[in-house]
Amino acid sequence: MGRLCWLLLAMLTGCAWLVPDKEKEYLLHPRQLPPLRLPESIVQIPRLEALKPTPAVPTQPPPPLAPPQVGQAPFIELPQSFSQAWISAIEALDRERLEIIDRDPRRGVLRFLHSEAEAELAQDRGIWEDILYFFGKGARLREREYQLVLQPAGDEKTRLYLFDTRGRPLTDPVAMKLLRRLQRALESDDSP
Repeated sequence: MGRLCWLLLAMLTGCAWLVPDKEKEYLLHPRQLPPLRLPESIVQIPRLEALKPTPAVPTQPPPPLAPPQVGQAPFIELPQSFSQAWISAIEALDRERLEIIDRDPRRGVLRFLHSEAEAELAQDRGIWEDILYFFGKGARLREREYQLVLQPAGDEKTRLYLFDTRGRPLTDPVAMKLLRRLQRALESDDSP
């Protein structure tokens, strides 16, 4: 019985003392690596400027949308320049836990995913309810892709439109609820 207790105690405390920690070995024995040498075929890449990534924050606003595309589409107007509104929109989407799947600063488009069931999933119902939800009919999230299009609207103003994947403005109840949710998130960002 005593041996069983010792064996159980050894299993519970772990075996770290038996296995050396290789992750910290670099701290005990640092060494200098030789300089990096690139092959000539890589060093002489023509048009290296073409490989530059697009900037995270746009420096120039996108071209204006065609009037029929905007029409009577609902929008959010921010009293910010296009670059500032771009950052605010990304922060608002992050705060609302909406997954951004693509950013195109040249066109002023943020593509993201949203599901009507997100609010339902955020409610704390307990572990059993969560298990039943995920293995029941409610497990299908039916995510939908949206485009948040930013357009300059005069001096230091930017409008945000909600479009579908084909570039058409959305006015259905789910989209309007999502647009109001984004507006609240953007307004909470403005408050001190």
